[in-house]
Parts: sequence; structure tokens; C-alpha cells
Amino acid sequence: MKMNARIFTTSVLAIFLLLCQFQASAAAETVMISNLRVKEAPPAATATAGYFSLHNHGSAEIELTSVTSTSFGGIELHRTVIKDGVASMQRQDSIKVPAGGGVEFKPGDLHLMLFSPAREFRTGDTIEFVFHFADGMEVTAPAKVEAIGDQPASDPHHTHH
Repeated sequence: MKMNARIFTTSVLAIFLLLCQFQASAAAETVMISNLRVKEAPPAATATAGYFSLHNHGSAEIELTSVTSTSFGGIELHRTVIKDGVASMQRQDSIKVPAGGGVEFKPGDLHLMLFSPAREFRTGDTIEFVFHFADGMEVTAPAKVEAIGDQPASDPHHTHH
């Protein structure tokens, strides 16, 4: 009896691990996060910004609902909006990405607001993020920290971060 219970338990565990591996593999094939980067914050700053490209290679729309990291106390999805010549940031509850489409998180538009860093991050550091989607899918991706001056010349609103 004990041998059969061990074989059964081992078989169930093996199937569970294969399913987890398949789910992670399916997520990696459906969602691609590239060029993930974080701006180095000035000393004692309580927030900075993150940018990336999000591509949906799947056949159905996906919805990014949140991003987390143990390196920050809080992370919000934001969009910079210019109204009457004044830039402001608006928190976004989620971002939808059409099947076969993509979304750019870039200076002056969609971006991550990264609050309460766990420590001071410097150019070249790597920070790990987890992207959470409405269907329960999660994708983990590393970000490189960039120097403050490494920003496109077309980004007049970056100083708001």
C-alpha cells in the first residue's frame, strides 16, 4: 500500500510541475515584454518611472492589470495627459492590448510610476518585475536602471517623475 501511495503522490506532483511549466511557457509565447527600463532617481527621491514595450502574440486581447516588484513599495500604471498646455498624470486601472498588437510605455505617455524604492538604484542595476494580467497570467521580466540623462530629446515632460 505504501508503495502505491508514493507512486501516486510522485505522479500527481510530476503532472502538477508539468502543468506549471506549460502555463509559464504559454505565457512567454503569448506576451513579450521588451526594453524594460527604470530611470535612476535622484538621491532621496521617493518615486521614479519605468518604461517598456508590451506585445501580445496571442489570438485574444489581454489586459495588464498591475505590475509588482519587491524593490518598490507601490507601482501604478499611469498615462501623461496634456490639457491646456499643462501635463498631468492619470492613473490607469488597466491597459488592454489587442490580439497581435502592442503597447509602448514611453516618456510623455503610458509609464509605470514606481513609488518608495527599497534602496537607491544606480545605473546598471537590475530590478525584477512581475506583470499581472486579468486572466491570471503572470510574466516576470528584468529591468535595467538607466542614468537620469538617458532620455529621448523628444521627452519634455520627463521631469514630472
